Amino acid sequence: MPKRFFITVLSAFAFAFAFVLFWRGTWLLADIFLFPKNQVLSALISLLAGLIILWFSGLWKKLV
Repeated sequence: MPKRFFITVLSAFAFAFAFVLFWRGTWLLADIFLFPKNQVLSALISLLAGLIILWFSGLWKKLV
């Protein structure tokens, strides 16, 4: 049992690390390519795009 627990915890940390690195890379690319000189416009466009994706995927109904 301790070996299985160790593998589970190690897998969770590896997944969390990979998840954080993925989003860090995504945010850096958005900062570079999506209106790099206007942070407010970039944030608003990103927010709007995220809401549209949630709405089309049907997740919006579950959140509201």
